[in-house]
Amino acid sequence: KNGKVIVDTPVVTGNVPRHNTPTGVYYIVYKATNTTLRGHNDDGSEYESHVAYWMPFYLGFGLHDASWRGSFGGSIYIGNGSHGCVNCPPSIMPKIFSECYEGMPVIVH
Repeated sequence: KNGKVIVDTPVVTGNVPRHNTPTGVYYIVYKATNTTLRGHNDDGSEYESHVAYWMPFYLGFGLHDASWRGSFGGSIYIGNGSHGCVNCPPSIMPKIFSECYEGMPVIVH
């Protein structure tokens, strides 16, 4: 913000190779709190995950807290990544959420 980094945190992205997080330039579509994300696991079973913060940026992909993860960063995304979302540490997600706005660019590389 104003040329300074305001948040720097490790995250977990899509589970390679099945659920890659799509690369490109996107925009935050909207912001929501206390949301339940729903989808399907690889075995066809359904999942429901409650998140405190949700900011979708492309189709069903977005940034959100992931209270079920014990660690973030490194090579976790290989074999134990997300379904394509950007999982953020719950302790830092309130800061990320407060600094982001609808229409804000999201660059995934």
